[in-house]
Amino acid sequence: MQINYAYRIKLSNESVLSFGIKGGANLIYSDFSNAVTPEFTDPLHSRNNIWIPRMGIGLMYHNSRFFIAASVPSLLAYIPEKSFQLNNDGGFLSHHFYGSMGYVIDLKKDIWQLKPFIFAKYHHTAPFQLDLGLQLWYKNVFSIGSSYRTGDAIAAMLEIPVWEGINLSYAYDYTNSLFREIGSGAHEIVIEYTWNKKKTKVPSIHKITNLPKF
Repeated sequence: MQINYAYRIKLSNESVLSFGIKGGANLIYSDFSNAVTPEFTDPLHSRNNIWIPRMGIGLMYHNSRFFIAASVPSLLAYIPEKSFQLNNDGGFLSHHFYGSMGYVIDLKKDIWQLKPFIFAKYHHTAPFQLDLGLQLWYKNVFSIGSSYRTGDAIAAMLEIPVWEGINLSYAYDYTNSLFREIGSGAHEIVIEYTWNKKKTKVPSIHKITNLPKF
């Protein structure tokens, strides 16, 4: 369970700087009663369940066509139990760094728009990874796109604004790394609702103002 909050500062008629914070908790539930395994000593799974509160931050600059952003989703994590502590190698306090950037290009005004984007991921125990993607919008009604994740997978995606404030996205990842031996791919479906208390101060890249810009 996570709650995200963003505070936006209007820098000009065409640009905004946003600060974001997220807070929530993860419930880890484990039942190893039927597992055939030697001694299992992972402290996270030493009990049936455990709650772990977490907090992350983010920063984003954008105008009606360009955006750049950076975030650390798990900046802090609190373990209520005193029997153990997580360090920066632990999964819930591990610092993953994310960065993204994109630009919207008019191919034919009010009909076709092209959006190339980059999504970068870094963790000190894993190789640096990039997602290189491209989305094509038609009349601000729907988009199709694809992306390539270095050393891992290719993906196809579809995004449709269903109703005012409601958007539907679908993506399929096809794994082309050694992970294919245990997993052939992944489906992702996202239904998003955005409540706009007032009109946005900076124009969206789409005619539908509530459609997520990036």
